[in-house]
Amino acid sequence: MNSRSKKFVSYYKPYIGLFLADIACAFMVSAITLILPLCTRYIISIDGRRELIERLGLTGELALEDGQRVVYIILHVHRARKVLTLSPSS
Repeated sequence: MNSRSKKFVSYYKPYIGLFLADIACAFMVSAITLILPLCTRYIISIDGRRELIERLGLTGELALEDGQRVVYIILHVHRARKVLTLSPSS
């Protein structure tokens, strides 16, 4: 490691816990963002919907559509909170 890298790392050494927590949260959000379309495609497909309805014991398709809306609302609220916490205070 050269002197520039050592100096750079020394600035972040006191905040290593925060840095690792931030990386872990970013990884989780990225994974959820990548998995959500796959889940949606599975739920929308006729075979997937039938199988999911049978597994969960649901009586109608409305329950799946409402569940999908809840997942999207949670995702958008999370993104909005993240943007609001990063914006500078007035």
